[in-house]
Amino acid sequence: MDWVEVSISIASGATELVTGALLNAGITGMVIEDDNEIRKILESPDKYWDYVGDNIFNNTEACIKFYVTDDIFGHESVLLVKQGLDSLMAAAISENFACPLGSLDIKSKKVNDEDWENNWKKYYKPFRVGEKIIIKPVWEELGGLDGLGGAVVFNIEPGHVFGTGLHQTTQLCIMGLEKYISKESKVLDLGCGTGILSIISMLLGAQYAYAVDIDNSAYKTAYHNAKLNNINENYHVLIGDVLEDEGLRGEVIGQGFNIVVANIVSDVIIGLLGFVRGIILNGGTFIASGIITERENDVLNALSEEGFEVINKFEKDGWVSIISKVGKGLA
Repeated sequence: MDWVEVSISIASGATELVTGALLNAGITGMVIEDDNEIRKILESPDKYWDYVGDNIFNNTEACIKFYVTDDIFGHESVLLVKQGLDSLMAAAISENFACPLGSLDIKSKKVNDEDWENNWKKYYKPFRVGEKIIIKPVWEELGGLDGLGGAVVFNIEPGHVFGTGLHQTTQLCIMGLEKYISKESKVLDLGCGTGILSIISMLLGAQYAYAVDIDNSAYKTAYHNAKLNNINENYHVLIGDVLEDEGLRGEVIGQGFNIVVANIVSDVIIGLLGFVRGIILNGGTFIASGIITERENDVLNALSEEGFEVINKFEKDGWVSIISKVGKGLA
């Protein structure tokens, strides 16, 4: 199996914040390189060396490294990490963190010289999610899948944003959408990435959908995927932070959303609950995913405090999706 080494440049001292974001994204094995930490060890009174060369210190920033498989699963993991880091950086700016985060630049390199940016595509084949959703990359055919009668086919060209449908968190959301979408549904997708969840909502019969992301590249990718699926009307992609951008909030407030879906990370979901509570119609359904099992209780407690009542839950491979309602129509 081939592997890809992924490195993130961070400020010295930001290790705890960044590793927390990586853990939320499902990355559990990491290597931390921080010259300041090495200096602290060298300056310890309990040292057991006589001489250390100056050339041991090479980095102006610290670095966190981890490894992913050189396939679509690894590609998806890196995109989820990027999403978590974008959310962390946005929080640092809005809340004026005392500790700088650094550049958070992500670099990757393979063990060999193949082009990882495109090599992962050969592993990305059409596959089923839930009872009737089939996700099909545009460069593949549907041959080989049995029982296509009644299936809803979602065509996708992922680009460089999260949301291929292979990650457990996305699949858990799709399972929730299958259960709760109806012809009366008016959907808001927070952290839309490729637009996969909002577009599938439309394919399942939703009246309209708004897709929001802080990543500028999501705008082009989501609209492109909507066009691939013949979704040309009643679909809107917006870019920005709904918690900080008053103009963006103005575009979504009052749209009558009765389904809100957020496949992000636990801390961001918790931070969004007040906003979601304020825009979702009474009796509306909130589908939250991107939650590792270790953070499930944190999210459950926050939902309860905001007046949401949990009505369902899906779990897969250490990830949890929590489905809740607020106001009248509670199940």
